[in-house]
Amino acid sequence: MEYLLAAYWLVATLAFAAAVVPLCARLFSGFPDSGAGLAPGVAFAALALAAYWLGRLHWGWSVAVASAFLVVAVGVFAGRDADLPDARALAGPTAVFLAAFAFFVAVRAVDPAAHPGGGEKFLDFGLLRALTLDHSLPPEDIWFAGEPVRYYYGGILSVAAFTELTGVAPAHAYNLGLATFYAGLASGAYSLGAAIADHRGRSPVLAGALVVAFVCLGGFVATPFRLLLGFLPEAFAREHFAWAWAGIRIGDPFAHATTLSEWPYWIGRYVVPSTITVTPFWAYLNGDLHAHVLAPTLLLPGVGVAFAAYRATDRRRRLALLFGALPVVAGALAITSTWSLPTVAGVGFLAVALADAHPAASLPERLRGRVPRRGALGELSRYGLAVAVGAFVALAGLAFAAPFVLFYAPDNGGVGFLPPRSPFPAYLLVWGGFVAAFAAHFARRVGLGALRTAGVLLAWGVALAASTLLDAGSLALLLPVIAVGWYLRRRNRAGFAALLAVAGAGLLVAVELAYAKVWPYDPDAIRWNTVYKVSMQASVLWGVGAGVAAASLLEPLRERLRALVGDGAVRFSTTDAASALVAVLVVTASLTFPAVALTGHFGDPVVEPKRATTDATQFVETWHPEEADAFQWLRTNTDGQPTMVTAVGDPIYQWVSAPSVFTGLPTVVGWEHEAGYRGTDAFRDRATDVEFIYRGDRATRALLYDKYDVEYVYYGPVERERYPDAEFGGPGVREVYANDAVTVYRVDADEACAATDLDCYDD
Repeated sequence: MEYLLAAYWLVATLAFAAAVVPLCARLFSGFPDSGAGLAPGVAFAALALAAYWLGRLHWGWSVAVASAFLVVAVGVFAGRDADLPDARALAGPTAVFLAAFAFFVAVRAVDPAAHPGGGEKFLDFGLLRALTLDHSLPPEDIWFAGEPVRYYYGGILSVAAFTELTGVAPAHAYNLGLATFYAGLASGAYSLGAAIADHRGRSPVLAGALVVAFVCLGGFVATPFRLLLGFLPEAFAREHFAWAWAGIRIGDPFAHATTLSEWPYWIGRYVVPSTITVTPFWAYLNGDLHAHVLAPTLLLPGVGVAFAAYRATDRRRRLALLFGALPVVAGALAITSTWSLPTVAGVGFLAVALADAHPAASLPERLRGRVPRRGALGELSRYGLAVAVGAFVALAGLAFAAPFVLFYAPDNGGVGFLPPRSPFPAYLLVWGGFVAAFAAHFARRVGLGALRTAGVLLAWGVALAASTLLDAGSLALLLPVIAVGWYLRRRNRAGFAALLAVAGAGLLVAVELAYAKVWPYDPDAIRWNTVYKVSMQASVLWGVGAGVAAASLLEPLRERLRALVGDGAVRFSTTDAASALVAVLVVTASLTFPAVALTGHFGDPVVEPKRATTDATQFVETWHPEEADAFQWLRTNTDGQPTMVTAVGDPIYQWVSAPSVFTGLPTVVGWEHEAGYRGTDAFRDRATDVEFIYRGDRATRALLYDKYDVEYVYYGPVERERYPDAEFGGPGVREVYANDAVTVYRVDADEACAATDLDCYDD
């Protein structure tokens, strides 16, 4: 493996993140590490925004350098006179970042390919490759030549900018970028979890470690539950527990879900029928450098800013965080994954609504006395001001992403309401572990005791059973979390973890009641994309909250063990034991998925360990050597991004449109994703034209060459299979490259048109 290259990238990343540590020390003053663990997320969020705006004037190495310099300058300037963390405070988050980076490089090294199957790696690598060739932003769409990308690309842009800075080839930057964002997610989770626990006087190290476990490794309860079903008689399990694998979309799901020898990690996302729910670890293991995968690393600094504002006692600091820092993070999220913008605005709303102090205290002095703070009107004014803050954060985030939102956003059908809701038993297998941690945590905060807690849980169970008959079991699970979390936080009997419980539950309630009408649209799975994107964010918010909650449940056990070592005496009640047991079971259940997934990943690796690599394109040379040579010729012998023609990218998730992906050169039309970005009619029109180029006569081809400014025609294995009788040549078309599998033709559209009786398109 390329150890020196990975080490070089790692050192460059640490140096870049270190440059914004002073800024983090000012933003996250009072955190145990002064927010140093959030520095990678802050640095790459700022780099994405700087490159996004400077790149609209020009894009390339010089702009990447200028963007990075701007980030460093802002970090140093904004952090002047800040209390910088000492080496001891830096040790924890730095160790977490290093361990997570090394771990994930090892994970990717045995399965590094940016292959087309089972995800969006073709789209992601193609966009990364194109960003190293383009000279302005937004980049030209490699799958819709002549038009700008209609997709949020801020996360990949930050990786591309860092690629330009370091000089690392995109083939390696793909996997190293994934490892960087994963490590940034881990160190950010550690920093935030430690700060939340420390604010309530609890162990920051224990909380930080458990938050990392939940956010960066955790899986759903479905995995251990399904595996346990494998110990039951098969006939009995199939008859009574079919709901446990009803969401799995492969043949004989029972065998795959309950037998380790046949267990694939892919089924971890299929629990609730007609939807897909994911955690960060599932998404990272799948290996997509995709928007919703990268966004959580930037979301955590947003949550951190909201937490800093929530705990701030100084009026000016609170306002600076809410109206200065949080909108900037919202802007970075808007260009990275617009789905995350409402989430960060919602967390900002809750940080104001559920803070100890009434938000009117932050108003100018002349207005404070006019806003009621007590009674019903005081509550209404609290939430009205919180709504104003959330709305400002959202609108400011949209302003930072204005070019994308106004001109390049994909087509969509708006919002639909009241979709089929999630069946409760399957839903519990997704979110039950988090809810159990919160329920136990809330019970301790209320001080119910073991017997009363059991009674409340029994009543809740009866209510859940009744609501299931009304197809509202998921809501009956979530709404009490919101109600109790809100109540305890407003009564100051729970901390920021309760706020995150409310935030995650709010997201999940939203997707039970509404969905985005976006491609791909399946009338039998209308929430597919909505649940997919939102579940990732909910698992991050709940992962942080549940990690802190679990740490608080284990705190009495921790003190008991310390006392035993010190030959002391600490009271350890039945309630303490029950709480600790819940925490241990929840953490164990959560870590079952990564344990079995990694066993298969390393036990049967795609690449032999001795040939491990960070090269995402090496598989092309192994499995498609003739095309690899053609791709290399195109990269070497073309300037800029001339348009070429390849076969239509349909069906997707197969080896189609590969030339555009691995060269960065745009093709007339690629994968069917473009139907979602631009509308089905636009996609089909181009697909029809491509068919005419390969099947039509010389005059028709000439007209279409000119229409799309085609400079190259690619005739490879896919094209030969679909169009075995295609013939090229004649005026304006000449062969410039050929091997046994691929022929590339150079096109002069003007010459080709001049040789026909057709009127060509005007320039």
